[in-house]
Amino acid sequence: MKNCFVAFQSNIEGIEIPNRLNNPFGKEVPVISQIAANELQTYISLNQKNWAHNFGFDDSLEQGVKGKMFGVLVVQNSIGELGYLATFSGKLLNEDELGSFVPSVFNPAVDDFFINKGMRALTQISSDIKKLEAQSSMVHKEEVIALKLKRKNKSNQLQTQLFSNYYFTNLKGKTENLISIFANTPNIRPAAGTGECAAPKLLEYAVQNGYKPIAITEFWWGRSPKAVKREHKSHYPACQNKCRHLLEFMLNDFSLFEEAVML
Repeated sequence: MKNCFVAFQSNIEGIEIPNRLNNPFGKEVPVISQIAANELQTYISLNQKNWAHNFGFDDSLEQGVKGKMFGVLVVQNSIGELGYLATFSGKLLNEDELGSFVPSVFNPAVDDFFINKGMRALTQISSDIKKLEAQSSMVHKEEVIALKLKRKNKSNQLQTQLFSNYYFTNLKGKTENLISIFANTPNIRPAAGTGECAAPKLLEYAVQNGYKPIAITEFWWGRSPKAVKREHKSHYPACQNKCRHLLEFMLNDFSLFEEAVML
């Protein structure tokens, strides 16, 4: 696993250091995490021109525009040094070339790259459906119905297998996968993309590498999506549908979301 610990470039002498991690669902942005976020934003500004991802700043590039949520977690290492971890939600193109960002919790090589094989199989089924739909015979229509059912079942099975291979360890040292974490929640089943948001990726890396979490914040970078308003560089709390039960498990505190709502 690559070393993702980033030392502060700013002078943080005299800055108040929180004695406990702030609520990821709250609106509070501790000063120390704001400093880390500012450093990350400077880094992104200087380097994004070399990245393949289109954040929407170039009006001549309208294809594939997608702003991103980035996150920073201020941590303390085993010898007492303060630094921070940084990552983004979801995926970025050519992300292996982006420096010391915390990677996904999921290892795509597990079980002989089952996820890659599964996605190729789904793509082939979709291709077969498209070819049959171009033909109008009743036999072909029945085959299309059967293939769509096959695709749905395979997709559900693949997602279950995927969630079964997303493991998270909480602050008490207990490790569970996403299926287990969500088993006794009202949602029962995790939403698509659960485990790939910035906050859980950062916390999992900190736990696995013996870093003490100090302060966390997330901010939006790029053009706003149409579905929900997001402002460039603005800070936002962790999401509810994907992160609520996961972060409450990881922080061993199942009242975090309610606490944030009450503020």
